[in-house]
Amino acid sequence: MTSNIRLMIPAFLLLFVFTAMCVAEAPTSDDSVGLTTEYTYILGKGDSEATAKALALFGAKIRAVVSAAKYLTHKDLLNHYGRKQHEIFCLTADEVEASVLDEDFKKEDDRYFVKVRSTVRVSDFVKAEIRDSELETKERKLSYREEMGQMVIKNVDPGRELSRAYRHLRKREWRIAIIYLDHLGKKYPHWGDLYLAKAIGYYGLDDSDRMMDSLETACALKNQEACDDLKMMSRTGNPNLN
Repeated sequence: MTSNIRLMIPAFLLLFVFTAMCVAEAPTSDDSVGLTTEYTYILGKGDSEATAKALALFGAKIRAVVSAAKYLTHKDLLNHYGRKQHEIFCLTADEVEASVLDEDFKKEDDRYFVKVRSTVRVSDFVKAEIRDSELETKERKLSYREEMGQMVIKNVDPGRELSRAYRHLRKREWRIAIIYLDHLGKKYPHWGDLYLAKAIGYYGLDDSDRMMDSLETACALKNQEACDDLKMMSRTGNPNLN
């Protein structure tokens, strides 16, 4: 992979999605947007129902965050976060309060479906920015051994966990990001978000083969964004995203 290859990172990760729909409703106030979103997570071997529920809920809420950010930014109520966007959006999803309208666990085909109603406020993004800065400050204090060991928290906390990976990627800490994602992958082996993030890390390391492997895995896990990227690239020669 050559240095002149331009990676076009998509607007945001709509990962581990099999079915996702977002319906914008009337704004509840000048600085908030009300949305109804749904998400389906496909379970793999070893996934618990609790983990599937947490990842599906996160997926539904991140979908609401992405759409709300678009409308709030156009009203000049929200700044564009640039390379911090992924990590801020992950943490904003944690701040958003959502009411579950419908959920269904289909054991016969290993799918967990959830539909939620969310109100996304500017204050949710502000809180996420503050938390992102706090977490980054805490991570700077880690020793080299702790950094390379990349201990994963025991609780299921997808927003916080994925945001850490994207902080490493933003700072071009490619190897540390991949090590962390490897550890996180043991906890969430069927979460497509991790593999797409890992593809970005391998891109940073100019490792096109592993980048393609990660994208193919993410696509196999019903990550539509990874599937779209694969259509634009080929294993023959250098991957090319235009």
